[in-house]
Amino acid sequence: MNPAINIAVTAQDGVTVKAYTLTVTRAAALSNNADLASLVPSAGTLAPSFASGIFNYTATVAKSALYYTVTPTVAQAGATVTVNGTAVTSGTASGHIPLSIGSNNVITIAVTAPAGGSPQIYTITVTRASVVPSRDWNGDAKPDLVFQNNAGQLYQWALDGTGNAITFSPKAGINSFAYLYTGGLGDWRVVGVADVN
Repeated sequence: MNPAINIAVTAQDGVTVKAYTLTVTRAAALSNNADLASLVPSAGTLAPSFASGIFNYTATVAKSALYYTVTPTVAQAGATVTVNGTAVTSGTASGHIPLSIGSNNVITIAVTAPAGGSPQIYTITVTRASVVPSRDWNGDAKPDLVFQNNAGQLYQWALDGTGNAITFSPKAGINSFAYLYTGGLGDWRVVGVADVN
């Protein structure tokens, strides 16, 4: 119930009275809710699945994903949100976040309640793949080499991941090889292609 304040003003004649009523409405207390209602990545799938009470996530994307965005939606109207320190409107995508190869891509989403105070922090650690699967012929997630021999045959050599200098006799630094083409390429030579990914 909103309290009313009655005010009576008497004129100089001592007879005329005007009545005024002032109704006071007290604003509701500001919410301390700093949760997210949803968090949608531009690529990959959050692990675990999003829930407002889970604050740390991982996601994996292809090597071709050079940038990443997230769309955070706050649970409480009036709460504010930033992504990596930049303000974002609730329900809209953040700016492009560049991704490096590997798992060193940490995206921080900070939500501040309408009442203020310390923000609630959510994080997504994004792993960007180091190889293109279709070019990693033996599926070992390591770079491959391609050579042509003097018979016009094309070989694919798979590195063994040891980092050893590559020799062919005795074999070192190489895990396996396979023919990609058995001959007839003409009189030209490929000296080598390193990391075709």
